[in-house]
Amino acid sequence: MKIERKESGSVRLVFTHMNREYPLFCESIGYQWQQEAITRPQGYPLYHWLQTTAGTGTVRIGGKTYALPVGAGILIRPGVPHSYRGGADWQTAYLTFGGALVANLVTPLGMGDYRLLPALSRETAGFITAHYRTLADSAVPDRQVAELLFSFLLLLRQDVEVGTRGLAEIGIVTPVLQYLDAHSGEKITNPQLAAKTGYTVQYLTSIFKRYYHQTPLQYLQELRLRKAKSLLMTHPEWNVYQVAEQVGFTDNSQFIQAFKAYTGQTPKKFQQERRR
Repeated sequence: MKIERKESGSVRLVFTHMNREYPLFCESIGYQWQQEAITRPQGYPLYHWLQTTAGTGTVRIGGKTYALPVGAGILIRPGVPHSYRGGADWQTAYLTFGGALVANLVTPLGMGDYRLLPALSRETAGFITAHYRTLADSAVPDRQVAELLFSFLLLLRQDVEVGTRGLAEIGIVTPVLQYLDAHSGEKITNPQLAAKTGYTVQYLTSIFKRYYHQTPLQYLQELRLRKAKSLLMTHPEWNVYQVAEQVGFTDNSQFIQAFKAYTGQTPKKFQQERRR
């Protein structure tokens, strides 16, 4: 069940029956929310994203106080004590979520108990508003909700990278990351990726390895294996060959070998344990 609440243009959605079996699930989402003061000595039980859409608020966390103006956001781990408050004009958008895959997906953000992002991209800042109606639709399957959350965490990752690395080099790497994520199930070659940047394969590889300590194709294989883990959990009716084919492996034995090296288990064993 989903309960929708509207107040003076503010919109909030609460999922009262979440599918916690999914690797990513959403608990609540809201935007243009007239934000009241909140104090949580025990933290929140799930991952909590909060961003400012109007006015300015402040967040107290880890013994520090941070301003949260328009265009800034913060992601807080479960159970981390925090509080926030703002003026009468402070409006926020927020998202609370959890799932078995979240811990792995937030690792690239370099977060400890929280991660503050002082400058969000347009795509990140508008994500909640853009996708609220899809999430509010009771007919949307849990799988699609998980895919949207996955996309959101990728956007946060890109914002972190832009804020901490040279913009010129990120301008080279970002289109490659986007292409790999969008076409990970297809056959991809180094010349294809280099063509997305206008640079040589050698230069692209050197830049990519500087930031990710692996080549673009090694990154692609890891991305495919992460997606394979998600599919094995969300599609128990699929066999190993179907999963391998869906994520871009044309050789079933190669997929099994790579998956075991990545997780320590064969795909079948991994899937069987998740069914218990």
